[in-house]
Amino acid sequence: MVAVMTSVDEALNRLKLVSVGVFAHNEAGTIIDCIRRLLAEELPDDDWMLTEVVVVVSGDDGTDDVVRKIAAGDDRV
Repeated sequence: MVAVMTSVDEALNRLKLVSVGVFAHNEAGTIIDCIRRLLAEELPDDDWMLTEVVVVVSGDDGTDDVVRKIAAGDDRV
């Protein structure tokens, strides 16, 4: 049991957590593709993990509504 915990601890210490920020102004027509591409991005190896995509929205074209719909399906957004 101790050996398993050590392996888990070692894996957590090695893990590189990645956050991405997206700034969007009136991007309702393009934000879906942008976020989907970020979420699908392949990281260098299994030690890297995309944990969050933070989207800052300005404007009034409904970009925020689009982002909320994406976030409802993926808790990293």
